[in-house]
Amino acid sequence: MPFVVMFSLAQQGEAMTCAKLLQSKTPSEFVIPLPRTEILNTEIRAAHSNLIANRRIAAMKNILTNISMNHEPPSGPLPAHIDTAQFIMEFRQDSSLLRTLFQSLKKRNPAQKEFIKFVRDFGILKDLIIMNDPDGARVMAKSLLNKYSDLNFESLIIQYRTSSKKELRIYFENLVERTRSIMDKVPHDQDATSLTNAKGAVTIDEVHEVRKSLRDVLRFMELQATSTIEWTATSPTTPRIDYSIQISYLKKINSSLGKICDQNAAKILAGDLTKESLIPFPHKLIAPINYFLQTYRFE
Repeated sequence: MPFVVMFSLAQQGEAMTCAKLLQSKTPSEFVIPLPRTEILNTEIRAAHSNLIANRRIAAMKNILTNISMNHEPPSGPLPAHIDTAQFIMEFRQDSSLLRTLFQSLKKRNPAQKEFIKFVRDFGILKDLIIMNDPDGARVMAKSLLNKYSDLNFESLIIQYRTSSKKELRIYFENLVERTRSIMDKVPHDQDATSLTNAKGAVTIDEVHEVRKSLRDVLRFMELQATSTIEWTATSPTTPRIDYSIQISYLKKINSSLGKICDQNAAKILAGDLTKESLIPFPHKLIAPINYFLQTYRFE
């Protein structure tokens, strides 16, 4: 049976910063710009080129090998450790961006399916580094090397089928509706320090699911905003949309949820919680997330 936990003081403090979201610049709506197929194709190739540039794959495998053999501590306060940790954080972020694009495709090849799982597992390594857990990081590094030794990162963009605008819309509608189904369980007046009850219970995994879905929407908006602005600039009948305010708003939500999810992940890896443990949804994020759900549209 899952058990109920209280909001930590750190989580409360982080969530409190989101009170400013609805008091600062708030967009009247959130426009999710859906690209033409060839634009999505271009974005995938650009994200892939960035991931494999400057021998980053070789560097990543070398770091994993060093961690697995205890030759390179994955984290810690010493300056000598910062480069390794920073590389892992940045590589995780860039690989996660490419994963978002692959997940939006109608059809993926076997290498891309394996890559999506690799990014998930690499995220666990990142969490262990945040926890400064050398033993856990060593085990995870070995697992990554064993499970994905045959994954050819250079060939990830070969033979895939892009999605139509309609298919992309369905994909992101599903993400948003999944978020809505979770937020519908959360009382709007939930107190930040109260325990959840059976009616308003959310699991740690559901909080993570909300973060993941909104993060994918945010990343896609960031990728498409520039191209869409260029299109609207060529059409005098199309009003100019200020995507910067929308993106900034979602970034604040993503940043706050990210820190909370990292804290939860650390507790799960330490054995203190499980993915099914019940927690109050971050109190100060309820209104900002519901506002997005009420005002988003596709273009």
